[in-house]
Amino acid sequence: MANKKIVWNDKLNSVWDKIYYSLDFNIHKTITQQEEYRKNMIQNDSSLTNNEKKFLLDELQKIYDKLKIGDSSVEKQQCNNCQNWHQATQYCEFCIRKYLENNFKNWTSGNEEIDKLIQECQQKTVSPQCVIEWINYDQFENIEHLTKGGSTIYTATWKVGSYDKWNSENQILKRLGREKVILKRLNNSNSSDEQWFQEVTLSFTLDNTFYSLAVFRGLTKDPSTNDYII
Repeated sequence: MANKKIVWNDKLNSVWDKIYYSLDFNIHKTITQQEEYRKNMIQNDSSLTNNEKKFLLDELQKIYDKLKIGDSSVEKQQCNNCQNWHQATQYCEFCIRKYLENNFKNWTSGNEEIDKLIQECQQKTVSPQCVIEWINYDQFENIEHLTKGGSTIYTATWKVGSYDKWNSENQILKRLGREKVILKRLNNSNSSDEQWFQEVTLSFTLDNTFYSLAVFRGLTKDPSTNDYII
């Protein structure tokens, strides 16, 4: 019998909160110490099944792999593929960046500035879940209006979904599959007003810097209005 897929629920959220808020930063000062403390909390929690522990450990690893990159206290490992010294545990950030660079020729937004911005973001990618990309508008379906204020917001289904994991054996990024997303229309982005481009630049830059902020997956363009959407 196949194992039932684990998803977030009240029980797992409660355990997650406990392992986060119980940590004493005066004792566990480095990222490595904090990671080990939280891993031990999960592994020693008798209320969790083995599958639930694996799920939470995987989620924890995703967070710490991103946090480790650029932290001088984290020990580096040499990649067997590219020979660079990487800091993440589940992947080599340099291999991911090279994979994305090799794919530059296979997409374009039709706008040189936007292409350059996305390419620069991809060359600073710190995890598979944080890849900024150009997304063709026809990749979205079930688009429904949610609200309108300073910007117009929609819900939609992304047919292939965002990148989720790095397959080191095949040296490719794997996608999540069908994914519910929020779309934000950038009003007046089809005009000469550059404020919308500044908003995109700031959003993409912050998303690659701070883990706790809203995750931005990329940029698309509504062909019926020529408005850009994040």
